[in-house]
Amino acid sequence: EPRDDEALDRGLASLIRDFDPKTLDLYYLYGVERVGLASGIKILGGHDWYREIAANLVKAQKENGSFPGQFPGANEPRATV
Repeated sequence: EPRDDEALDRGLASLIRDFDPKTLDLYYLYGVERVGLASGIKILGGHDWYREIAANLVKAQKENGSFPGQFPGANEPRATV
């Protein structure tokens, strides 16, 4: 039986409240993926985080296979690797 952890509960509540699968902030999406896989959580605040993120990434992908990045110093090759 896992013990209660208030800091973890607050962090997860914040992630659920602010969940944005449509962002192209790839660091954020990677963080959501890490939390989802490490915790086994499949639904964040009523959202199937994996399906929604995957669907939006496929929509954002360019014909040459690259992704636009939204982080400092981003360019298509860095955002795609």
